[in-house]
Amino acid sequence: MGILNPPTPTWRSVDLTVLLACLTLMLWYGALGYLAKPAERIRGSDSIGYYVYLPSIFMDGDLDLGDDFRTLGGPNAAVHPAPGGKAGNIFSIGPAILWLPWFTVGHFVALATTYPADGYSAPYTFAVYWGNVAYVFLGLLLTIRFLRTFDLDQKTVTVSILATLLLTQLTYYFLPMSATSHGVSFTTVALFLLSVRKTGVNWKSGLLGGLAVLVRWQNLILLPLIVLADHFDRNGRRITRDHFKKYLIFTAVVVLVFLPQSLAWYEIYGSPALIPQSTGYLDPTRLPVLEVLFSLRHGLFTWHPIWLVVSVCALFPLRNITWVRIFILSASAQLAVNAMVEDWWGNWSFGQRRFVNLLPLLALVLGLTYSRVPIRYRTRSLIVLAVLLAFNQALLYQYHNVLIPRSGKPTLEEFVWDKFSLWEVGRAQLAVNTAVRSFRRNDFENFLRFAESAHEARPNYRNTVKVRSVASAVEGKLSEALEGYDRWLEIEPGNPVPLWGIADIRLKLGQVGQARELMIMVGVQDPQITAALESGKGTLLTGPFFDRYRKELDQIYLD
Repeated sequence: MGILNPPTPTWRSVDLTVLLACLTLMLWYGALGYLAKPAERIRGSDSIGYYVYLPSIFMDGDLDLGDDFRTLGGPNAAVHPAPGGKAGNIFSIGPAILWLPWFTVGHFVALATTYPADGYSAPYTFAVYWGNVAYVFLGLLLTIRFLRTFDLDQKTVTVSILATLLLTQLTYYFLPMSATSHGVSFTTVALFLLSVRKTGVNWKSGLLGGLAVLVRWQNLILLPLIVLADHFDRNGRRITRDHFKKYLIFTAVVVLVFLPQSLAWYEIYGSPALIPQSTGYLDPTRLPVLEVLFSLRHGLFTWHPIWLVVSVCALFPLRNITWVRIFILSASAQLAVNAMVEDWWGNWSFGQRRFVNLLPLLALVLGLTYSRVPIRYRTRSLIVLAVLLAFNQALLYQYHNVLIPRSGKPTLEEFVWDKFSLWEVGRAQLAVNTAVRSFRRNDFENFLRFAESAHEARPNYRNTVKVRSVASAVEGKLSEALEGYDRWLEIEPGNPVPLWGIADIRLKLGQVGQARELMIMVGVQDPQITAALESGKGTLLTGPFFDRYRKELDQIYLD
């Protein structure tokens, strides 16, 4: 056939291509260090919250989660309070149910080896993490089959599914730092969509729809819209008593499947239905929609531009297709709910993680778009996708290696221009890591040395500034310290640490009034600071300053 006219792929070859892409990602991420410590992937509040149901129910026989949170998260683990002094849990039980087979495998491995058979040791967490990865791969295969129901050809489906894997949030949540609900949410939504397309709305699709809601409660928004799309596809605007009966059975099954969550809530909170994050978590008067879409702080379009491309195509050339309209309605509903959430940026999140459940529909719109691209423009389209792929993978590298803040807002320079000098930024971060380790050990000689090394590698890099400004102040290099503190405030306006450092420099320069005003802004009361300000002599870099500074370093550095 020749290189210019390759043979048409079969559906089996599409599956194998996705498998190869996933294996390549594993090798690539492993080489970059993304997959280190795979037995420790149940960590962080979200992952622990989803996991603790398993050891609590199956090892302890109860839902007293406090000890489980502390076992996995340490003695100071954040535990959400519930009535009666119980430990609450703001995370859904659905992922734990899907992880149960893998947890069981881990239990048998623990029994057959020297690992503690306690529900927490390495065999359990290792098995659950890789089980979570397997579910995401399954979700990709299910999405392929969902796209096939729209008569898209193999090449189009291959492009669409690879773009979904490599150009969106899924590239991180396929092999995340810790097992969470997002991967299994993607998979359960894909399974529900495929069921609806294959057999329509019935008790089976109700079972799968209920499972999707059990995994992530926000998936409840999708169910009626998908049911609506299927109804229009099969019946147009006609609706009969039989339709009502069918939809009533569907709803009853969804409610039935959700019972495990209601029972858990009743046991923990004394109520079968609630928002466990407490009042104020969802606020309809707070709708930062533009920030959710365009902010550098995990904005959906800014972090993953493929969403913008697909959304524009959905709103214009494809808007008359029923399932595309459902994508628009679903995305709009999710946008509204995600904007209501108190932490609309998703805290530690690779982009807008709360939109991962829409990725099967995004893949559909992407496939429909690509299928309508004239043959003569296909190569250009693939070049655009390749550029977006490079951007997404560079962003993932920055995110994983903490070269940009995981929860905060990166600067435009960090978000765009640092991608062209990742080697320099990476060298600076390695020096910062060593400087922070040295500071924690009270090894100030190496702290100063590696702070200077970070400055030599990338002087204006955020984390370089944070270590070098304080190092310069300790060495008495006031002009360099002041320059660093000013840069720090440009990046993070209002941060009390650089304000405190500038106040110390003002005091040393005899500008006592300015120093006093700055310390009022910092809001710290300390006898040594008060004495230094009254006498106009001494230093403001006292123990409380370094305690605050240590907390600042804890936010930028990970083992």
